[in-house]
Amino acid sequence: MCILRQDSISLSSYHASEIVRHELTSLQLGVAAEVREAANSYRKVADSELKRTVMQNRKTFGILRSLAKNKDIIITRPDKGRGVVVMDRSDYMQKMNAILDDRSYFSLIDDDPTLVNENRLIHLLLDLKREGFISDSEYSLARPTGSRPARIYGLPKLHKQ
Repeated sequence: MCILRQDSISLSSYHASEIVRHELTSLQLGVAAEVREAANSYRKVADSELKRTVMQNRKTFGILRSLAKNKDIIITRPDKGRGVVVMDRSDYMQKMNAILDDRSYFSLIDDDPTLVNENRLIHLLLDLKREGFISDSEYSLARPTGSRPARIYGLPKLHKQ
């Protein structure tokens, strides 16, 4: 039987394609066959486990996709900790409207001041730059771009039982 030498000590002294001949006993051949059989058995178990996991993930993602398409529910995360919260959309909207109706925290405005304030700040910074109070690099660092109005979202509070 011919075996390529693979021990790290001798690799430097042998050319990679050089074949080293060993005379193996029947006991050694039997042990080698058992090791090969154990490795193949392990590989088969790992392959079947991997296939099972892939199928389970496909099923899970299919369920999640169908839930995401359902417009009657809201899927979000809890306000603290980790997890997933699935709520009826009408309940979620009712709770959010109750929060927004609290005038001590929120007030209704006709126009969003975000872009108006951004433009005012840009003009102020331009004036400061023209008058030499700030440099071009300071202007670039301070100049706001892409401002967007705030968006409200509600994360449900989970209660331990």
